[in-house]
Amino acid sequence: MNWLSRTKTQSLDIDGIDLDDASYLIPCFEDDEILKFSIASIGMVNFPVVQARLKRKPIVVLGRRRLEAAREIGMEQVTVRIIPSEMPETDGFVLAFWDNLAHRGFDLPTKAMIVKRLLELFPKPIVAYEFLPLLGIPPRGPRLERLRKLADLEHPAMQALADGRIQEKTAALLAEMDFRDRTVVLDVIERLGMNANKNAETVSHLFDLSVFQRRSVTELLAEELAARVLNDDELSKPEKAERFRDLVRSWKFPDLADREREFGQWRRDLALTAGINVQPAEGFEGDEYSVKISCRSRDRVKKMIDLIREGLGD
Repeated sequence: MNWLSRTKTQSLDIDGIDLDDASYLIPCFEDDEILKFSIASIGMVNFPVVQARLKRKPIVVLGRRRLEAAREIGMEQVTVRIIPSEMPETDGFVLAFWDNLAHRGFDLPTKAMIVKRLLELFPKPIVAYEFLPLLGIPPRGPRLERLRKLADLEHPAMQALADGRIQEKTAALLAEMDFRDRTVVLDVIERLGMNANKNAETVSHLFDLSVFQRRSVTELLAEELAARVLNDDELSKPEKAERFRDLVRSWKFPDLADREREFGQWRRDLALTAGINVQPAEGFEGDEYSVKISCRSRDRVKKMIDLIREGLGD
C-alpha cells in the first residue's frame, strides 16, 4: 500500500513530535551545520513525514535530521505530513529505507544499524535477498554477523568509524570489549589523535594483551607507565602518541623491544655521521644489517663507493 498517498498535511509543535523514537531511524553521521543554515535561510523545502499514534506523540518516519535541525535553530512549529497510525512498522521502515537509499550513500555504521533493524523486522531470507544486495553486503558469510555486532556500539564509536578515525576491524574489536573498556580506549584514541592505521595497531595490541593476561584494558591502561605517558603535558600530541604506541608494543613483544633497545644503543655508540644509517634485518631475523648512505652529488657517491671497495679489499 502507498501510505504516502494517505497522508494529511498539518502544522505541529516540534515539542509535540517524539524525536527520540527510533522505530524508523536511518542514522546519519554527517555534520548538520549546512542543513541548519539552509532551514534557517529558506525553511523546509520537503515536509517531514510523521506517523500518528493513539494518545501519544507522533513519531518520525522521514525527515528526522530536518526536524532535529529545526529544533536546534529555535523553530517552534513545522509543517509535516501525517501517516495514519495503522501503518505497520515494517511498512514504515521500508518507506524510510527507500527514501534514504534514493538520495544518499550509506556509510559503514549506517549500514550496520540498518542491517540490525532489518533483522529485527523481517525473516533473515527476506533481509538477505531483498535488502542486502541494495546495501552491497553479501547475503552469506561472517560480515553480516559482524555488522550486527557493530550496530550495538555506542554513538562515539560509530561516529569515529564514520569519520574514518577507526577502521572496521578496530570497531569489531571494540564491539568485543565491555562498555567500560570501550570508553577508555576511545578516550585514549581521541587524546592521542593518531591516524586510523595506528589506532588499529594500538587497539589490536591492547585487545590481545587483555586476552593473554586475562586483564581488562582499563586495568592495563591504569599501569603507571601508561598513565605517565598519557598525562605528560610536556609532550606534544604526536610525541605522546608515539611513546604510547611504543609502550603498548613493548608490552606485547617484550623480547623484540629489548633487542630494539640494545640495537639502538649500539647504533648510537657508532657515532654515525650525517647521511649514514644502519638497519637490522626485519624482526632481527638473522645477523644481516643494511647500511644506507645518502650523498648530495654523483662525485660523492663515487668517492663513497671507492672507499667501500677499498675497505673490502676489492
